[in-house]
Amino acid sequence: MFSSTNLKLEKEMRQISASEKTAKESEVQTEILQEFNQRAKDAESKADRANVIAIAAIIIASVFSIISILISISIGVSNGV
Repeated sequence: MFSSTNLKLEKEMRQISASEKTAKESEVQTEILQEFNQRAKDAESKADRANVIAIAAIIIASVFSIISILISISIGVSNGV
């Protein structure tokens, strides 16, 4: 009887230990996922800012293209072309 009780207690202790280990692993995995999630959010924010800068650069380049076309037309008109 004593041996049977000891075996049951030992089995329960192993199950508790395994459960605690699983819980700790889950906590670590959750922390890792939270860190990856934060990094993804940071990367998305930086990508959004880069897109805004790229759009601004395209607009500025377009404005300069229009200005250069207008200057070319103006020079052509003043030269009688």
